[in-house]
Amino acid sequence: MEDDTTLLDRMEAELAHLSRQERKIAMKVIQNPKQIQTMGIADLAKAVGVSSATVTRFVRRVGCADFSSFKVELALQIGEKHDMAQGSPTLNSVSEIYLHVLQSTWNQLNPKQLDEIVALIKKSTSNLYLWIR
Repeated sequence: MEDDTTLLDRMEAELAHLSRQERKIAMKVIQNPKQIQTMGIADLAKAVGVSSATVTRFVRRVGCADFSSFKVELALQIGEKHDMAQGSPTLNSVSEIYLHVLQSTWNQLNPKQLDEIVALIKKSTSNLYLWIR
């Protein structure tokens, strides 16, 4: 896919539009991207309780030609990350998850819409204040 968004970002963006089976795959990959690197297509399918064909459809839906290119893109994305905490593996995992969620949210924000929302909230709270007085 000729997009600037990462594979994990594309999966998160598609979550609401995925079938229940595809969503199971997406959640497994988002929560355990490193684990996916050691899996074949049949292993992933079995781990989430779907068919290999469903995994293939999912992989294409998120912009990859096949499962191999999906794993390569995922590996490249994982390889770009640096461990934030030198301590426990659990702390590293938690940090990576939260950083990914924050980065995904930031990438999806529309500054103009955000300004409009803030203005509406300010207006409604000032009207509420006047009503209470």
